[in-house]
Amino acid sequence: MDESLSVQFACALAELMQRRVDWVVEGSNGLDITGLMDRIETLDPAEKPDIILISIGVNDVTGLSSTRHWRLSIGRLLDRLQSNWPEALTGFTGLPPMSRFPLPPQPLRFSLGLRATTFDTIASRLISKRTAAQHIPSLIDPLENDFCEDGFHPSAASNQIWAEELAAAIAPSLSPHSLPLTPDAWNPLQ
Repeated sequence: MDESLSVQFACALAELMQRRVDWVVEGSNGLDITGLMDRIETLDPAEKPDIILISIGVNDVTGLSSTRHWRLSIGRLLDRLQSNWPEALTGFTGLPPMSRFPLPPQPLRFSLGLRATTFDTIASRLISKRTAAQHIPSLIDPLENDFCEDGFHPSAASNQIWAEELAAAIAPSLSPHSLPLTPDAWNPLQ
């Protein structure tokens, strides 16, 4: 868990902003956007997060969700997040370049890459119309950055690079006082 994107993002944001970052991870392996919507329904809207980081889509690509379903679901997700947590900034990670994943053979790799690009374009367009949401393209390249032995998931080192890119993209949108100040850099893993 310490090497996951979520935890590495919290660490990178804390270091970058020199502020305390408290975090909670709500997710599970294999979750698609329908599962994410179900999960959000179980969360307490009384919680007041400053940032919500969403990383979703790869399982929708591999699960062969339709583009129509994806478009409608992204819209519903944005509406639900805005309704439940209107003060929070929502950062959406872009889908990775699945055409460069080491595991799938061609032509499957090409097909997955094309679908991921299409899904990411749809999400980016919908997110760009919202003031409290930000799409952050994935710059992780599976051929240049380390991936797990399964050839399908980013390694701890890649998650750290990706988390630092996400923190750098999100930090300028945060109010300087939105996170409590601490005298020293704070490591959420301690």
